Amino acid sequence: MNIQQIRKQAQDKNTLPEILAKLAQSEDRITQKYVSANPNTPEKVLDYFSNDSDLFIRDNVANNPSTSDSTLRKIANSSTEHLSTINVAKNVLKKRAIQQKETQARDENTSPETLAELAKNEYYQTRKYVASNPNTPLNILESLAREFPAEIMTNPILELLILDNPSQLLTLKREVAKSHNIPESILKELKNDRDRDVRLNIAVNPSTPYEIRKDSGGG
Repeated sequence: MNIQQIRKQAQDKNTLPEILAKLAQSEDRITQKYVSANPNTPEKVLDYFSNDSDLFIRDNVANNPSTSDSTLRKIANSSTEHLSTINVAKNVLKKRAIQQKETQARDENTSPETLAELAKNEYYQTRKYVASNPNTPLNILESLAREFPAEIMTNPILELLILDNPSQLLTLKREVAKSHNIPESILKELKNDRDRDVRLNIAVNPSTPYEIRKDSGGG
């Protein structure tokens, strides 16, 4: 292959990792730059490139989704690395940490204890996933009810509570009815709830439209 074909192969995201590992040894710096940016490039090669003298290559490594966390931490903690590359590595690590928490929060196999901790997370989406997870402790769902009423009301655990723990179900609905974020469909559902306190909370909720409020009344 001529150099143009080699460079094209180094850019191609369908190129096999073992081929990219060989291309990384090329003396052509442009080929190496393409390899360092290719998400199919093996972690070991990317770690090797993280020490390259070329800032462009090191930046590629920091941005590459296949770069390991350990390599990114090495870049982020470097006292000699260029500031822009350090910031890229830190931002990627932060994004990965957030994604990991979100994955845990969605996973129905995540322990109740872990979900309770995730419910305190600073990121909205993580807490939202916790509110939807049927493995989340009931007291935690109660604490999230006003922030995420739709997620609470569609959480699969509610079907089990109808028979197993109706008093807790009632507590959740009362909290949901106090939320200022309730979708209109849930407001319409709760305005006719059998529980007087649920209906009353809907009636006095400032977010409840007048047409729905006048029909609930709490009486």
